[in-house]
Amino acid sequence: MDQYRRQRSSIPQIALLIVVAGSLVLGCSTVKVHDDYDPAVDFSKLKSYSWMEKPNPNEAPTIAENTLLTDRIERSVDGVLATKGLARVPRAEADFLISQHIGVQQKLQVDTTQYGYGYGFGYGAWGGPIGGYPNQTTVSQYEEGTLMLDFVNPETRSLIWRGTGQSRVRRASTPEEREKLVRNAVEKILGQFPPAKK
Repeated sequence: MDQYRRQRSSIPQIALLIVVAGSLVLGCSTVKVHDDYDPAVDFSKLKSYSWMEKPNPNEAPTIAENTLLTDRIERSVDGVLATKGLARVPRAEADFLISQHIGVQQKLQVDTTQYGYGYGFGYGAWGGPIGGYPNQTTVSQYEEGTLMLDFVNPETRSLIWRGTGQSRVRRASTPEEREKLVRNAVEKILGQFPPAKK
């Protein structure tokens, strides 16, 4: 098993819930992004790329696959990388390969709201009221989506760069809106590439 496959297996099940519904996409304004990379790689020499071959490319997609979403991601990545001067070429000619991973996790949000100043339990040493603060705690559930883009050395199959974006999932009503939201998320993730020289 090569190094890239070992690294992929170490991902803590990024797709705990595979994105099946095409209307589920990352929100555009609150995408949290971060990246990691191999500092030994000279990214200025990377001029071309290709997408990694998908498992069983000749078979029809299963119910757990959302090719509408993965195709939107691929188109967006192609568009953003083109603005950076990178060309998509046949796999045998590529300086690096790209793989995408998408998933959704259930999250909990706990909010506590405090009201008023209590009911006359006195004042502390600093002059503030103490005791008797009524409050209300609410717990809500939401979905957090993750999009991960891996750039891989085609010869060694080792990971050279990884960009990740996470955001609350929102439901877009039209294909055009979904395309726009995916593009915005991809732009934010690839805004970190190439990594800045330290």
